[in-house]
Amino acid sequence: MKTIKRISLAIMILSVLLGAAYALIPNSKYHVKKFVKENELLYGAAKNVLELKYSIFAKLRGNSNAKRNHFRPDVTKKNWQIFFDASKRVEKIRRFWGSIGFESFKGGLLTSEGRELLELMRDTNDRVGAHDFSQQAFRYIRGHNLYSNGEPPWGEGCDIYQVDEKGNVSYNWEIADRVFDSILKNGFKPIVEFGFMPDALASIPDRRQKWGRGNISPPKDHNKWSNLVYETVKHLCERYGEEEVKSWYFEVWNEPDLGWLFWIEDDDPRRKPYGDLDAYHKLYDYTLTAAKTAFPGIRVGGPASAGGGLDLLLEHVLLEDKFVNGRAPVAVDFLSTHAYGRLDANWRSRKSKGPLRSIKWKIDRAAKHDHEKVRNKMRETPFLLTEVGPKGESHFLNNTRFAAAWLVKLVQGIYSLADKEGKMYLPWEIVYWGSNQAIRYYEIRKGVAASLKYRGSPSVFKRPIFNAFEALAHFSGERIEMTSYSRFGNHVNGIASVDGDKLTVLVYHLNERDRRNTSNDSMNVELIVEQLPFQKYRVSWFTIDETHSNSFTIWRRMGKPKRLSKRQHEVLSQRDDLELQTEPWIESSAQRKFHKNFGMQNNSVSLFLLNKIN
Repeated sequence: MKTIKRISLAIMILSVLLGAAYALIPNSKYHVKKFVKENELLYGAAKNVLELKYSIFAKLRGNSNAKRNHFRPDVTKKNWQIFFDASKRVEKIRRFWGSIGFESFKGGLLTSEGRELLELMRDTNDRVGAHDFSQQAFRYIRGHNLYSNGEPPWGEGCDIYQVDEKGNVSYNWEIADRVFDSILKNGFKPIVEFGFMPDALASIPDRRQKWGRGNISPPKDHNKWSNLVYETVKHLCERYGEEEVKSWYFEVWNEPDLGWLFWIEDDDPRRKPYGDLDAYHKLYDYTLTAAKTAFPGIRVGGPASAGGGLDLLLEHVLLEDKFVNGRAPVAVDFLSTHAYGRLDANWRSRKSKGPLRSIKWKIDRAAKHDHEKVRNKMRETPFLLTEVGPKGESHFLNNTRFAAAWLVKLVQGIYSLADKEGKMYLPWEIVYWGSNQAIRYYEIRKGVAASLKYRGSPSVFKRPIFNAFEALAHFSGERIEMTSYSRFGNHVNGIASVDGDKLTVLVYHLNERDRRNTSNDSMNVELIVEQLPFQKYRVSWFTIDETHSNSFTIWRRMGKPKRLSKRQHEVLSQRDDLELQTEPWIESSAQRKFHKNFGMQNNSVSLFLLNKIN
C-alpha cells in the first residue's frame, strides 16, 4: 500500500512540475512533449489517456460527423454562371507554376527528345512574350540522380564522383556541365538535388531506388560526401557565376522520410517503413555546411519530403544541438515537400488526401508549432512543392485533356487555399512531376510531351497539359475577383487577371469522378466580366478539349502509329499547339462588359484574351 501511495505522490509531483514548466517557461510545450516521447513509461501513459479521450468524445458526438456540412460539388448541374468584376483587384500575381521535373537530369535532358522538348518550351516562352524570367510559361527544371554513377546497367547519373584503383578521388564534370548548359541556354534555371549516393561512397552498395536506379544508402564517409558537395558548388560558381547560381534552388536529397524507398541504414527496409530523419538531419548539416562554405549566397533547403518533416527540420535547425560542428549555425533557406492526388475542396477535412490538404497539413505542423521559433521561421521561409501531380492516374489520363484541366484547377485551388488560410500557404514554386517529360509514344507515363519515330529519329509533340502551361502564362498582372456565387470545388470555375491593356479569363471544367469521359458532350457556361478597363477590345478564344489543342486525340484517330508518315507528321505538327476555338472578333461595349455563352466539354479548358483596341 505504501508503494502505491509513493508512486501516486511521485506522479502528482511530476505532473505539477511539468505543468509549471509548461505554464512558466516560454516555448516549453515542445520540450515537454519531447521529454514525454523520450520516456517510454510516460509516453505509453500519455497514449492511453489520448485514446480514452477520443473514445469519450466519439460517444458524446454520436453520429454528428455525418451531419457536418462539408462542401460537395453539384454533379448534376448543366448550366453554370461565372461573374468577374475587373475593377476589384485581389492582388499582384506572383507566379508559382511553370516548372517541370524528371527522374534523371541526364536521361531527361541529354537525349534527342529532351533537347527538342527544351526547344519547344523555349519557343513557347518567346511566343507569349515573357522577357521577364518570373513571367515565363516554363521556368525551373528539377531532376534526380545528379550524383548517381552512369555506367551500365544504371546509366542515369552524371557520374561526377570518380575513384581510381588506388583510392584517389577525382571529379568529372562533363555530363553535369552538358545538363546545366542546356538548361541555361534555353532560358531556364535548375532546381538541383544533392543526391543520390555515388557508388564508391555508398554504405550499402545494392540499395537502389527503382526508377533511376540511383543508390539511396547513407554515405560511408560523411567528410568525403561533404567534399563532393563543396567541389560541386565551387565548380558551378566558377562556370556560371555566383549571381546566376544564387537564383537556383538546391535541395538536400529527395524524400528521405520514406524508409521503404529511400533513406534508411538497413539492408532490409521492410523493417522500418519510415526514413531515419535523424540520419537525414546529419546529412543535411554536412551538406549545408559544405555548400555555404563554397558559396555563402547559395539557397539550400529540404527536406523534399513525401509526407511531413518540415516541422522536424526546423526543430533540428532551431532547437536541437546535434550538429556537425557543435552548435554551428545551420540555415534553411527554403522548405520543400511533395503533394499528389485529387483536388478536394475540403482541405480542412482529415478525409481529404489531395495536394491542398497536404499543403495545409504540412505547413500547419510548423506554423502552429508548440515553439515560437519554429512558428516564426515557418512564416518567413519560402516553401516549394518540388513534386506535384494527379496521383495514381493511368497513363491514358495523363495524355488527355483531363491533365490540362487538373493543372488549371490546381492553380486556382492554391489561390483559394491562400485566400482563406493566409499567404503563407502560397508556394514559391510548384514542379509538375513526370518520370520523363518527353517519353516515347503516348500512353506511357506522364509528361508534357510525347515523341514518335519519324524518318528514323524521334519527333516531339505537345500533350494537352503542355498547352495548359501556355494558357496559364497569359495569367499575369493583378488577379481580379469572382463575384458570382461560386467556390473552389465546383466542376466549372475559373480565374481572371488584368495586366495593362490585356484581360485574361481561364475557365475550366474538371470532373474527377468522370475522368475518362472523352466525349464531345458539353454543358452550358455563361461568362460575364463587368467593369472592363476598356470599351473596345479584341477577343481571342482558345480551347483545350477533345478536338482542340489535343495531339493525343489526333494520334489515336490515326491508329496509334509508332512510326509516322510524312503526312501524319505534318498533321500532328500543325495541331499540337494551343488552338483557337474560333477566329478572333472585335467587341465594343459602352457598359464595359464582356458576355459570352458557350459550351464546355467534360475535363476541358477555355482561355479568353481580351486586348484593348484604341
